[in-house]
Amino acid sequence: MTQFLKNREDSFYTNFMDKLQTKNFFKDEVISLKGRKEEYVYFIVGGIVENYSTGRYYEAGHMLNHDCVFEQVPQKHNFRGFAEVTFTFMYSSEVYLEILESYPEIKQEITEMIYDREKSIKFQ
Repeated sequence: MTQFLKNREDSFYTNFMDKLQTKNFFKDEVISLKGRKEEYVYFIVGGIVENYSTGRYYEAGHMLNHDCVFEQVPQKHNFRGFAEVTFTFMYSSEVYLEILESYPEIKQEITEMIYDREKSIKFQ
C-alpha cells in the first residue's frame, strides 16, 4: 500500500479511511488529461499506469494527481491504465486538501515529495 496511508495517527484512520474510495482502470482507459482540473488523488495499489506525456510508468505505491491538486493547478500530464487492470484507491480533491490542512506533517511530506521529483526531473 502507498506510503501516504501508512503509519499515521489513529485520528487519521478514524477521520479519513471511510472517505477512501476504490476505482479500477482498464488498459488504455484515461485516468487524467493534461489541462484538466483534477477531482481525485489516486494511489496505485496494483497494476501499472502510463504517463503518455513523458513515457514513464508507475506501479503500486505511487500517487497520481497529488501535485496538481496540492498546487491547485491544471493537470500537467496524461495518464492511462497500462496493465490489463490497474487497481487504485482515491480521495476526492476536497478530502485530500482537508487531510493536508488537518495534518501538517503529511503536507510537509507531500511538499518534499513534489520538490524532490521536480529536482530529479530537471537533472535528467
